[in-house]
Amino acid sequence: MGGWDRTRWSYAIVGLAAAGLAGWVGHRNEVAVVTPGGKAPLTFRSAARQLLAPKAERDAMKQLAALRQRAGRGPLKPSEAAECWQIIRGFSEDQVKACLTDIPGDSWYPADGVLAGMLFQRWAQLAPETAAQEAMKPPHGRTRGMMDQILATWLARDQEGAARWVAAAENASLRDTCGRMLGTMLVRQDPSTALAKAEALGPETMAWALGEMARGMAATAESRKAFLALREKHGGQMEWQRAIYSLTSAMAEQDPDEVLASLHDTGLTPERQNGYRNAVFRMVGEQHPRKALEWAADPASGVPKGNRFSTYMNWMQDHPKEAAAWAAESGSHDLIEFNVRMDVEAMVRYRRATGTGSAWTADMAERLRMWQAHDPAASGKWMKALPPDIRNQLNGRTADAAGK
Repeated sequence: MGGWDRTRWSYAIVGLAAAGLAGWVGHRNEVAVVTPGGKAPLTFRSAARQLLAPKAERDAMKQLAALRQRAGRGPLKPSEAAECWQIIRGFSEDQVKACLTDIPGDSWYPADGVLAGMLFQRWAQLAPETAAQEAMKPPHGRTRGMMDQILATWLARDQEGAARWVAAAENASLRDTCGRMLGTMLVRQDPSTALAKAEALGPETMAWALGEMARGMAATAESRKAFLALREKHGGQMEWQRAIYSLTSAMAEQDPDEVLASLHDTGLTPERQNGYRNAVFRMVGEQHPRKALEWAADPASGVPKGNRFSTYMNWMQDHPKEAAAWAAESGSHDLIEFNVRMDVEAMVRYRRATGTGSAWTADMAERLRMWQAHDPAASGKWMKALPPDIRNQLNGRTADAAGK
């Protein structure tokens, strides 16, 4: 009888403990519903882990949770973010995992994204391969930049280990990301040995290392010549295509005349030369549209008409009077005509109900008058095909502009 009593009391104690834990879990879940930061569903395992953790670890996790709840649906303040990292940088791997389970996988709150990134960064310091594998799974795999943080942390500590793991992952996007980080890192650490090391780590790393070196050697004609001479020793056609683009991008801002002149000595195949030429024109056009359009005005440049139109339209959006005046002075009447046609078509499509008094047509009359003066027959035929209300308004505005 006494043995039976002891067994019964043992079951009773276990039952009371389970009921107490269930009540605590239920309370925590209820709190999660009303706290602004949100809470992932609490499981028996996560509850037990928090109860059995040393007090110092529990206190640190509670402090982090309090900061997260304080942020709620908004972002962390800079001081709060710094405080969070001071806490997280001392976490163990188990603490990292426990805190990640507290952040709902479908949370879009800014603070949650920042904290998840910090937690994975700490995890990468402790066990980078495990962290990387977990980060590629849902929901973290959908978080933009998560793998970037992990790879950056891993590469800073173990370049070869990170590169081996990425190569085995057979993920093209991941290889390119790793190549970008590693190639840039190698050049900044020691340019004299960077390309030799990059070559052993794969084409992605080599391409990005060449690109980083190109940006650093674009300042003078001598340094550019020295960079281009590296083609004899390092990289293949695909890697050098990216390197040439990087060099050109840096030159387009610093020395547009030189980069346009360099189009005849790129070392690219004829098939790729046309694409490079158009890319150069676009890059220079973004920084120096006048120079780009003047260079492309020569039929020998080979720049397609559509590329010229696109560059001019972008210039018109940013500096309409300057662009229109240049087109008139340079005799680029095809650009003026194209611009007028495109803007009026937009008026017909989007602005007809509200008339032509929008910013789209602030100086339309002057541009239309330029086209009419140059080619009255073509502009007159085009005007007749417009809806009557648009045509009448444009005629009125043109007459006003001519009378000023």
